[in-house]
Amino acid sequence: MATVLDIYSKLNSVFPFCEQESWDNSGILVDGDKAVDKILVALDATKQVVSEAEKVGAQLIVTHHPVIFYPLKNLSEANPAVMALKKDIAIISAHTNFDVSDFGADAHLAELLSNEMGFICDGALDITQNNPSPHGFGRIGKLKKAVSTEEFAAGLKKILGCDALRCVSSDKQIEKIAFCCGAGGEYLKKAIDLGCDAYMTSDVKHSHFTRAKDCNIALFVPTHYQMEKPAMQNIVSLLSESFKEIEVFESKKESDPSYII
Repeated sequence: MATVLDIYSKLNSVFPFCEQESWDNSGILVDGDKAVDKILVALDATKQVVSEAEKVGAQLIVTHHPVIFYPLKNLSEANPAVMALKKDIAIISAHTNFDVSDFGADAHLAELLSNEMGFICDGALDITQNNPSPHGFGRIGKLKKAVSTEEFAAGLKKILGCDALRCVSSDKQIEKIAFCCGAGGEYLKKAIDLGCDAYMTSDVKHSHFTRAKDCNIALFVPTHYQMEKPAMQNIVSLLSESFKEIEVFESKKESDPSYII
């Protein structure tokens, strides 16, 4: 029977953990070289997800966001990592090494945009400092047909399955686009410098909205969850195909922690 280390080795062969950013904390974060016959995959290892793993009998949770990111100042059962350890559930998190891979959220969104809106990807928006490969954060490319802000927003909402987006409109037709799933506000300047008509990312500041308005570039801001959650299916597929004796589930309990009221 496969173990936690076997699962880690497989993930490492596809999106190497050595390619994570220096500030990241990806890897086996709640330890245990135990046998595994059920895996739960989620964007975040929240308390609800850990409880779900216990309920379905999963010995391992694989997440995108690290369950331990900032240094812990204390330990309590309110912390999902402590909760998982007490329940003897291991956790592997693949963060920026997953982001820059062909399985990550940026690559996944590029594929969805290609299928829905004729997006032709030219490559990564920014090469990472630790990754010498041509992979990197974000994607840049062109649509086969220029569209209005409203048309692009409608297509993006359909792809991401959301009802609303924060947006800065422009008076230009949208053809050349860039995006970075997750917290990619820092790449807005690069999108502007590269002559993009539109940029998409999450977790932006007020200054990003005003800069986009001043530079006449359309800015679309889904939530962090909306941009990254769809790519979790890629981890489910990878592990299901690689370990046919293991049941691999995508979490049914996690949801976007924020909503529009």
